[in-house]
Amino acid sequence: HSVWMSRFDTSQPTWTWRKDYLIPYQSITSPALVAANGALYLVGSTPGTGQLWYATMSTTETFSATTAVGQTFAGTPALTVYCPSAPNFYCLPAPIYMAYRTNNNDIMMSAYTPPFFRRGGGWSAPWVVMNGNGTPKLSGAQPAIAVYGNVLHMIHTDPSYGDRIMWSYYDGSQWSNEVSIGSQRMYSYASLAAAADSLVMLHPSSI
Repeated sequence: HSVWMSRFDTSQPTWTWRKDYLIPYQSITSPALVAANGALYLVGSTPGTGQLWYATMSTTETFSATTAVGQTFAGTPALTVYCPSAPNFYCLPAPIYMAYRTNNNDIMMSAYTPPFFRRGGGWSAPWVVMNGNGTPKLSGAQPAIAVYGNVLHMIHTDPSYGDRIMWSYYDGSQWSNEVSIGSQRMYSYASLAAAADSLVMLHPSSI
């Protein structure tokens, strides 16, 4: 359950990965990562209990102690920076949203608000993600989330639809109903990221 880290080095003409090194954490699965507020945030899971924890790495590669999030998991969480009310550059310090699947296939979310002046910070209580029609979103695999166009997008599979890839989005007030992405199918889970002019998904195909 040891966690190792490696950096991608672009300082030389030939880009390369540096040698990996051990960092002071233990996790059942690979911790999730997101850069926000001048730090790298990590969310992992405690071996033996499945309790989620978070920690940070500073720009000088100083690692914080872990802090319990108070939630359990059924796979590696997905993290993204999201400010529903404004573009991210107006939203400082930036809140972090986390999505994960429970053992009952519910999709849960929680938000981290960093401390700011006299305001305390921390993770919110988790909530079940609902479709626009009021039914809960379900997933047979770990959901993926990313922000594009100041909209929070989610990719997952729905046990009712087998291995079809489902997509939905949150516009700042409510989630859309999930829709199947054509004939695309996957096993395991997808990765999702925003590029300069598009939203990009990678997934293992089950076809």
